[in-house]
Amino acid sequence: MGKLKEKMRNDMRIRGFSERTETAYLSTVEKFIKFYNKSPEKITIEEINRFQYYLKNQTNYSWAYFNQYVCSIRFLYNVTLKKGWIINHIPFHKKSKYLPDILSKEEIGIMYNKIRNLRDKAMFLILYSCGVRISELLNITIKDISRTRMQIFIKEGKGRKDRYVNMSKKLLVVLEKYWLSQKIKSYKYLFPGKKLEKYISSRIVQKMISDLGKKAGILKRVYPHLLRHSYATHLLESGIDIRRIQLLLGHSSLRTTSKYLHIAKNYLQAAGSPIDEMDTIENQENEQS
Repeated sequence: MGKLKEKMRNDMRIRGFSERTETAYLSTVEKFIKFYNKSPEKITIEEINRFQYYLKNQTNYSWAYFNQYVCSIRFLYNVTLKKGWIINHIPFHKKSKYLPDILSKEEIGIMYNKIRNLRDKAMFLILYSCGVRISELLNITIKDISRTRMQIFIKEGKGRKDRYVNMSKKLLVVLEKYWLSQKIKSYKYLFPGKKLEKYISSRIVQKMISDLGKKAGILKRVYPHLLRHSYATHLLESGIDIRRIQLLLGHSSLRTTSKYLHIAKNYLQAAGSPIDEMDTIENQENEQS
C-alpha cells in the first residue's frame, strides 16, 4: 500500500491537485482497499459497485462523501493503475437539488453582537461580508489585505482560482484593532494557530460559528458556509446583479450562483400571483360573505 500511495500522490501532484484533495483521495482509497483486504489489482468493477451499494445503503455518508469515493477510485484505477476501464461503470450518486437555509440580516447582527474577542469578530466579518469559504478564510495572509484598494486577495480558492473580494470599512476597523491587539504583523497567516507558521484549525472556526448561533437563539443549524449563502442572498436582495455575485463568490458557472434567485425575496415577491389580478374571484367571495 505504501508504494501505491506514493505513486498515486505523485500522479496527483503532476496534475496540480491541491494538498487537501491529495489527502482526501488517499484516505478514501485506503479505506476502500481495507474493505476488501486484498490487492486493488484483484478488485473488479463488480466489487467496486458492491462497495458503492454498501456506502449508499448501509452507511450515513452524504452525497459529497460518496462522490469523493467515486473520484478517488476512478483516479486510482484509470490513472495510477492504468486499467483503462469505462469510467461510467463506476457511477456518481446524483446530487439532490436543495436550497440552503439563509440567515436574516437581523440574525447576523445578533450573532455578531454576541462575539467577545477581536479575532472572532474579524473571522465572522470576513466570512459574512466577503462571502469566503472557510478554507479561503484560513489561508489569508497579512499581505493579502490591501487598505488602499479595500480588497482582500483570495489566493487559490476552490478550483485553485485566484480572486479579489471587497473589504468594508467596518471590517477594516476591526482588522486594524485586531492587528494592534495581537501584534501579528510578523506572522504569515492572518489567523495563526499555536504553531505561528500555521493557520488555526477549521474546527475552531466551525465551533465558534455554531456556538454563536445557539447564543443568538437561532434554531436552524448554523455553520460557516451558511454565512456565505447569506452574503450572496443579501447582495441579490440589495440589487447587485447575479453576474457580479458570481465573480465575488468565485463560481465557475453562473448556474451555481443562480440558486440564490430561488431564495432572494425581491425576486420571488416581484412575481406576485396571477390570482391578485382576477377580480372575479374577489367579487365572488364578497357576494358569498
